[in-house]
Amino acid sequence: MQKLTVNLLNQLGLKTLDTPEAVRRQGNAYALNGEGKLVAVSMTGKDLDGLFLEEDCATLEHLYLGRNEKLSKFEFRAALPKLIHLYLNDCALTTLIIPVTFNALKQLYVQGNQLEELVFEGDCPELELLDGSGNGMKSLVMPDGFRQLKYIHLQKNQLESLPECFVGMRQLDMLFLAGNPLTTISQD
Repeated sequence: MQKLTVNLLNQLGLKTLDTPEAVRRQGNAYALNGEGKLVAVSMTGKDLDGLFLEEDCATLEHLYLGRNEKLSKFEFRAALPKLIHLYLNDCALTTLIIPVTFNALKQLYVQGNQLEELVFEGDCPELELLDGSGNGMKSLVMPDGFRQLKYIHLQKNQLESLPECFVGMRQLDMLFLAGNPLTTISQD
């Protein structure tokens, strides 16, 4: 597994851009803050098989790693309290654990992996969108909370039940569950 650092990004030939928005639009680039710390990384289709993030990534706000078809190991070894957008779509992940420290996370895209299990250790109080579609997922672990969650895409998985926190989610606008062998859905 490789550690996400500026050196790794330079070795992979990524460009340095001025803003996170430019990184998102252009792709395969990164942006630093005034102190030289990573704030945005877009690294797609780079044949990564494993990646971990440590303390030097604590300033990350945007992380786009989609279409790394060999990426089967991904670990958070430090808190990422500023992370807003996390895109891990179309990789080869089988398990993903979202740490309790993701207090700013608004969007999580993990569709098109091989996820069997997605675990949230905390409630991600700012999370608005979760896309875990097309995984074959058997287990989704979410504690109570998720006060801002409005859009949930879980179609084409193997879920037989939903987390208890789904009961009474009044802020939820869209819930996509087609293609799951759900045995019961609460009426609350």
